Amino acid sequence: MEHAETVSASPFVPSELERALDALHSPECVYFPIRHHSPACAWHLARLIRDLRPSAILVEGPIGFTPLIPAILDPDTKAPIAVYTHFIDVGRKLHKPAENELDLGPARFAAYYPFCDYSPELIALRVGMETGARLRFIDLDYADQVLAEHVADRQISRPRIQTLMEERHLQHSAYLNALARQSGCRDFNEMWDHLFEANFHSRSTESFMREVAAYCFFARHDCARDRQILLLNAWEGLDGAALAGVLGISRGGADAALSRARSRLREAWAGRLSA
Repeated sequence: MEHAETVSASPFVPSELERALDALHSPECVYFPIRHHSPACAWHLARLIRDLRPSAILVEGPIGFTPLIPAILDPDTKAPIAVYTHFIDVGRKLHKPAENELDLGPARFAAYYPFCDYSPELIALRVGMETGARLRFIDLDYADQVLAEHVADRQISRPRIQTLMEERHLQHSAYLNALARQSGCRDFNEMWDHLFEANFHSRSTESFMREVAAYCFFARHDCARDRQILLLNAWEGLDGAALAGVLGISRGGADAALSRARSRLREAWAGRLSA
C-alpha cells in the first residue's frame, strides 16, 4: 500500500518506528492499535481475536470500569451507550486558594467513555466474551489521570466535562496534516477514511495493524501544538498568563499543555538516546 511505503520510508526516526512495529506482536502479547469508533479497526480486531483466541483481553480504559463489564455486555444493554465518571478534588491537590482569594470550592471534573456497535473497545469485549477470554480495562482511573496531568484553573468551580477518547495528537500532528494536503484530502479525518476505512476487507490484519500503528506513531511524534508551545516558552520566554493569552486558553490549561509538551519531548529524546 502506498501509504505504508510513504510512512515507513520517512526520514523521521525510522529506527524508532521499526522498533514500535516489531513490538506489536510477540508469542506472549499482541498490541492492537485502534482509532476510536473505527469500523475497520473493529472488523480486523474481531477477526484477530477469533483467530488467536487469547486468554485475556486488556482494553484501554479506566481500570475502575472493569466491574461494569457485565452490565456493558448484558443483552439488554443496547449501544450507543457511555460510561460516565467524575472526580472532585476534595483534597485540594490541584489548587488551594490563597489567603485573600475567594474559595469557590474544590475543582470538579467529569468525563464520559462512549461505545457504539462498531467501537473497537466494545467489539473486543463482546468477541472476548464469545471466545472465553478474561476481560479487563487497564488504564489509570479518571481521578489519577486528572492528577497526573496537573490540571489547574483559576475558575476552579467550573466543571470540566470531556470525552476519554480525545484525539489531540491526530488533530495537531503537522505530519498528518501535511500528508492530508499532499493526498488531496481536506483533513486527517478524510485521509483516515481514504486510507483505512475504504476497502479494509482486502488487506491482511497484520498489514492493517502495522499501517495503523505507523499512522499513530507519527501523529504522536510530530505534534504541531507541542512545538508551538515549546517554542513560545523557550524562545519568547512565555509562561503562565502570558502563554495562556497567546494560546487563547486558561492559565491552568496553558500550564498543563506546557507540562505535557515537555513530557512528550523528554520521552522522544529518551528514545533517541537509547537507540
